[in-house]
Amino acid sequence: MLLNAMYLALLGKGVNDFTLDSGYPTAQKVWRKMFGEPTYLMKDKWGEGFDHFIWHVKMDDVEIKYRLDSLHV
Repeated sequence: MLLNAMYLALLGKGVNDFTLDSGYPTAQKVWRKMFGEPTYLMKDKWGEGFDHFIWHVKMDDVEIKYRLDSLHV
């Protein structure tokens, strides 16, 4: 839901794309699943076998999943 709020805020400001980066292996797995392969890969940035990933994401490529009935007010 947090990502959906971010997408809506970006769209509301007229933002067409954004970058997301991570050096944490666990986060990289999540972002890879959501956004595919990174646009840029900095091999061994944090030491041997520890890469840094950067995704350039276009707002046209994201799916906003938002349901009002999922909110508990």
